[in-house]
Amino acid sequence: MHRDFEGKENVIIYDYVDVHVKMLERMYQKRLSAYAAMGYTVYAPTGNDGANVIFTVRDYQETYWQDFRMATNRVCICSPRLSQRRVWEFVRKLKQDKRSQIEFSVLTLSNDKYTPMQQTGIVNLKKALREVGADVREYDNLNCHFAVMDEDLVWYGSMNFLSREHEDDILMRIRSEAIVKELLAISNQEHKVGTS
Repeated sequence: MHRDFEGKENVIIYDYVDVHVKMLERMYQKRLSAYAAMGYTVYAPTGNDGANVIFTVRDYQETYWQDFRMATNRVCICSPRLSQRRVWEFVRKLKQDKRSQIEFSVLTLSNDKYTPMQQTGIVNLKKALREVGADVREYDNLNCHFAVMDEDLVWYGSMNFLSREHEDDILMRIRSEAIVKELLAISNQEHKVGTS
């Protein structure tokens, strides 16, 4: 695949992920890290704004927050885990946000998925998110890590957007209405209502 020969210009890898099966999603995230390490970019025949790119924890922030500010209808963040630093950063951004018509939602694990010592802090973080207008939805089983902006922009990868980053976390930025619909189907699955 990587051998040079005359006339060869591109290497194309077709890869798939099943976001509904935790083990398959994790395997995909590991492959995505390998692709990034080899210098590959993502190609999806949608969009024309350079949206289809692989990012690392060192270079995603500026583009991610620009996308956040540019969203006009919806921001849905699926972050199974929460941490104080990342949630408070998001709360500050929501407090500064003047877009009253936009729908902010956060999909995360239910409180009982944390240790008893962590639960009070997690309840308070979810309360802070709700106080700034986020619709916080809790799930017993959640393994996806993504952020959807409007109807066609997805940030997807191994990073919990509202928790700690890890040095080897990888994200893809893709424009695709089909992927948005597939990921948002997760938010329509049964979640715990009225918890925390």
